[in-house]
Amino acid sequence: MPLEQVNSTKYLGTIIDSNLTWKEQIASVEKKVAQGCHALFKLQPIIDIKILREVYFSLIYPHLQYAILTWGKVPETYLTYLKVLHNRSVRCITKNNLTTTS
Repeated sequence: MPLEQVNSTKYLGTIIDSNLTWKEQIASVEKKVAQGCHALFKLQPIIDIKILREVYFSLIYPHLQYAILTWGKVPETYLTYLKVLHNRSVRCITKNNLTTTS
């Protein structure tokens, strides 16, 4: 049976493209982190910083860490929006909670 050539494939939760640019993987992580950031934004006014941290470590952090050794060495410009989303999520946790210690 001949192998079919594809532009990208998902293997163990990581999207590998034919040129190893990791753009699709980063876009997928960005989408998941944006959803987690939105959840933090909605929860921020009603729960305290400790719970917000738990939400961060359950919804955002795993997506940032999973298979980072494979796609983490891409050019800096590919990661710009992902860094923005990460900073936004951390600000959401600390906003209005600066007087509370963790």
